[in-house]
Amino acid sequence: MTHRSMSREAAEDLIQRLLDLEFVEDEEREGEVIAALQRGLVCPDIITLIYHTTPELTPTEIVDQAMAYEPIAL
Repeated sequence: MTHRSMSREAAEDLIQRLLDLEFVEDEEREGEVIAALQRGLVCPDIITLIYHTTPELTPTEIVDQAMAYEPIAL
């Protein structure tokens, strides 16, 4: 099992803020939020789930998929 350090609620809030373009004027802050989501949810594909999925996913669906991600143990 993967150890996640971010709650579902915090992740959904940050994702909603990204989708609402809250950080559009501050690329550095947007990058920090994405990095926090990657670390907190342990999902390297979070950017794809947020910005490049058709049809668009809701924040809840994004978090569900991110939390379902399990890295492959070598």
